[in-house]
Amino acid sequence: MEETAQAAPLLALRDLRVDYSGLQVVRGVSLTVGPGEILGVVGESGCGKSTLLGAILGLLPRETWTVRGEILFAGKDLTALSPKALRRIRGEGIGAVFQNPGDSLNPSRPIKTQFFEALRAHRPVSRKEARALALEALERLNLRDGAALLESYPFQLSGGQNQRVAIALAMVLQPALLLADEPTSALDVTVQAQVVRELMDLRARCGTAMLLVTHNLGVVAHAADRLAVLYAGQVVEAGDKRQVLAHPAHPYTRALLAAIPDFSGRLPRGLPGSPPPLGELPAGCAFAPRCPVAETNCARRSPALRQAGPDHVCACERGLDHG
Repeated sequence: MEETAQAAPLLALRDLRVDYSGLQVVRGVSLTVGPGEILGVVGESGCGKSTLLGAILGLLPRETWTVRGEILFAGKDLTALSPKALRRIRGEGIGAVFQNPGDSLNPSRPIKTQFFEALRAHRPVSRKEARALALEALERLNLRDGAALLESYPFQLSGGQNQRVAIALAMVLQPALLLADEPTSALDVTVQAQVVRELMDLRARCGTAMLLVTHNLGVVAHAADRLAVLYAGQVVEAGDKRQVLAHPAHPYTRALLAAIPDFSGRLPRGLPGSPPPLGELPAGCAFAPRCPVAETNCARRSPALRQAGPDHVCACERGLDHG
């Protein structure tokens, strides 16, 4: 997606390629997130969404993972930074929330200790100051009984409470960018809606930009400004959320939308098959074996992204022809 002329992007991925033991997982992804913007990244499991976030955060073990291309955050290429310099950016510049709060919270430590340790890693704060900042962060997430929560252990809280605490922990340093990896998928529908509202409220209050990874198009439709659809490690469609959802150009995007249940009582149309496993990518378009409009040429060449409308790109000539 092209960088906007109005403001320099806060995060810019340029031709990002990630390999696992020599096998391609992320293939030439270029995306931007502007200041205060929410970019939704959607796709099935196995499409490379979580790997994308791991590469941005520098959490992929270098023994088995290779990252190429540029990951620019506030103008700095994160791939060129030392581990120490990258640790300074994680937390204070870029926060992260994962699908399972257990990936962020230590079950053997009370919540107050975890806030104190997160803050002390970046600032010389006292326990009293850390407590005040933690209470403020919890209140921003509508967790009003913050004093009791700080004394609790994660196992004493509900899944929804733990996820809100994890978000508050990621936001206590007020990072400019929040990376959220399936932050609502482990929650029931009511709590999902509450967490999405609270994420949007954080953006409104703090100006936080977000890269929101999810398989839930309903979450993206409600929360995101722009949308990128990932398939087999590549962006196959991207642009303004309203454009992409109202006028999907790629057959994969249309299949994802067709699989959403409605209130008619009819079962949604499922998408047969699954994304290709690592090491078994077809020579041409990766979606061709599952595509309802594929033709012979689709299996021979991989299409590049091209304009499908204002702030809307798609990597499928056949899809555009059948729009």
